[in-house]
Amino acid sequence: MLDYYEVGYKNRFTSFIDGRSKDSFSKLVHKYTKDKYMRVKRWPLFKKYIPNLSVTDIQSEAARDAFTDFIWDLVDTER
Repeated sequence: MLDYYEVGYKNRFTSFIDGRSKDSFSKLVHKYTKDKYMRVKRWPLFKKYIPNLSVTDIQSEAARDAFTDFIWDLVDTER
């Protein structure tokens, strides 16, 4: 258990990006932040409370960049 929390966590973010470059990872993430995807895979809270939610390109790119930067910061601290 100690190994999992003290050492193992360092490998999770590196394995999560699966050897991709930051740009490649960002492009993959962007697929899931676009309005087109959000219309197909509606989160349950969106269906119930915000049924007509529309994600703009700017919002999609901001979500992509924030998530990518967050993950990359964690990956960089492991190296």
